[in-house]
Amino acid sequence: MNLNIAKYSKMYNDVLNVCSVEENLTRIIENVKIELPFQSLGVFIKIPNMDIFRYKFGENISKQFAKSTIFTVADPLIQELTNLKPVDMKFPGQYMFEHEYSHLLIAPILYRKKLKGFIFVDKEEGYFEKNDVHKLKAYSGIISFIIRVSRIEEELNQHKDNYEYFMVYNRPAFIQKSALVFSMMKRYNRYLSLAIFKIGNYKKVLRVIKELKTERFIENVSTSFQHDLRQSDLVGLLAKDEIAILLPETSAKNAVITLNRLRKKIQDVDHIKTCKIGWGIRTLCDADKNIDDIIENAEKAAFESYKNSKSEIVLS
Repeated sequence: MNLNIAKYSKMYNDVLNVCSVEENLTRIIENVKIELPFQSLGVFIKIPNMDIFRYKFGENISKQFAKSTIFTVADPLIQELTNLKPVDMKFPGQYMFEHEYSHLLIAPILYRKKLKGFIFVDKEEGYFEKNDVHKLKAYSGIISFIIRVSRIEEELNQHKDNYEYFMVYNRPAFIQKSALVFSMMKRYNRYLSLAIFKIGNYKKVLRVIKELKTERFIENVSTSFQHDLRQSDLVGLLAKDEIAILLPETSAKNAVITLNRLRKKIQDVDHIKTCKIGWGIRTLCDADKNIDDIIENAEKAAFESYKNSKSEIVLS
């Protein structure tokens, strides 16, 4: 096996000296170009705490493909890669990315002996050499190392995505993560519901219990929600007076059951009687083109709810 061990060893050391993940990954592409001339290259990485693999970087990949293509643990490719062995496939093959190919190589990216992503390269004409699969495995090992380093940095900076006291996603992070779930649910025609908790008389609440107590109230409510929800559910603070709850694999009927349970759970939270609460639900339908559509319709339902003196749950 004709591998330049010194070269790969130097690349591992370079990873520790480069702060930017993007810069490290760009270097990988440049090296692969030299050693493995390809038609296209792509790296897909598993989203933390989700069963979704999404495009991270590559070469000769369109923006549309990069944005719209995801894989889940249910996809045959991911199931095969969980064996942690590379895929060597000639046309016509079982798996296809953006371009037709004569030869396709895919290598798993691992972290703590678990699949965390994969790298693929393909050729439009001709075939890779036998040694090329070993080279691709070496590069996937370097990417695994980059992922390990970046995950440590992400853990240290996790507070950027979460409110320190609220422990819920801020609006940008919530929408970003919800958009991934939306794509997967719409792709596989699965249920997806989004619920909105809205304080309709927020300004009055601020005047009565003041800002600090209002913040603590929101904290207590969101904490109560989290403790009663599944790990796959997402909670986000969309505004100072609005909490969103994303419920994958949940029909409208079951979303109502979940919200009724949450309503009962927060009945004893301090200052809840001061608030006029709106509860809205939107369940994914054909008219919803993106996660923003679902959020907008759930907010409209919450508005109708808090206009009602009984603050009943309203479905959009």
